[in-house]
Amino acid sequence: GWCSEGKVRENVTYSLVGTPCYNVGGGAVCFYDHGVRRHFPDDQMLSDLRVESYMGMPLRSTDGRVIGMMSVFSDGPLDHRERLQAIFQIFAARAAAELERHQAEVALRKSEERYALAASGSTAGVWDWDLRSGGVYYSQRFRELLGYTPEEFPSHFYAWEQKMHGDDLPLFRESLENHLERRSPFCVEYRLRVKSGEY
Repeated sequence: GWCSEGKVRENVTYSLVGTPCYNVGGGAVCFYDHGVRRHFPDDQMLSDLRVESYMGMPLRSTDGRVIGMMSVFSDGPLDHRERLQAIFQIFAARAAAELERHQAEVALRKSEERYALAASGSTAGVWDWDLRSGGVYYSQRFRELLGYTPEEFPSHFYAWEQKMHGDDLPLFRESLENHLERRSPFCVEYRLRVKSGEY
């Protein structure tokens, strides 16, 4: 992202070699309170924008990796270095957390898409239960085998138990409890009621 004079600008391509940002990309904090163009004579953007001072800080993930950088280019001197760096550190931490959250969301979405693709290509009925949210993913084939629409078989655990044969429910719950508490394999056979009423 690029912001200048209070307006968000189109993204720019900026080669880091020979620029103050180069060291920031390597993990260093970089601060030039004045005269930054003298230190980086090959940086054309500094000349084009008549930049006088520069501050750059790496954006680090929770495990310490550099996942980006945040920089300030100014056409005047930057005074009060310690104060500016302290404020900038807060912004950098917030930006890094947001970047990391976004990357995790993208990775999760890709994983879910791969899972859905694998499930849709399967002739078996596939379900996946998220213990934290309580939501259950049922593949389309799973519902087709039973004859239900998504509205008739919602993505909740209770919908699953409601369709289970009453005689099989105690063994199912016991096996599930052993799996959750002792990490024992979850392997149990049970009957489900199809839309016609049969099991």
